[in-house]
Amino acid sequence: RSPSRGLGDVYKRQEGAYIIVAGERRYRASTLAGLPSIGCIVTQGDPAELALIENVQRVDLNPIEEAEAIERLMQSHNYTHDAVAGILGKSRVAVTETLSILKLPANIREKMKSLDVKRSALRQLVRMDDQTQAEAVARIEAGETLTARDAEALKKKVEPTPAKLAIRALYA
Repeated sequence: RSPSRGLGDVYKRQEGAYIIVAGERRYRASTLAGLPSIGCIVTQGDPAELALIENVQRVDLNPIEEAEAIERLMQSHNYTHDAVAGILGKSRVAVTETLSILKLPANIREKMKSLDVKRSALRQLVRMDDQTQAEAVARIEAGETLTARDAEALKKKVEPTPAKLAIRALYA
């Protein structure tokens, strides 16, 4: 994903010194291996921004960590969904859907971080009412997977709230 795949991103300070923004582990490994040099990309960008972008593009982030990193990037640089999408090489829709995961209550997000929950399942949780969400979370914690079809079945299974019953009565 990263345009610098296999390389480190290095930021050049005005004083002439360099700062490794991304690729610290590659640098250390090459030093231990006794390599005289390694490839890198020298940039004049904002080191904090570059580090955040590199963090978002890591492969091992779970969907919640990715959403939190995108949100930090947006807040720290006043980026729109379109701007972040362009920077990360993703569609605006993908960015918006990823950020929608942050609408989950904090306690559910924390539970889901430690479990291997797919992005699509998290998006389904966002669309559920509290009662259905609680049942879905319990199932996920019990080791079940949550597909879109499972989520729809759960929504239909849950007893309607008094408000939903009143709305149904109006349109009956």
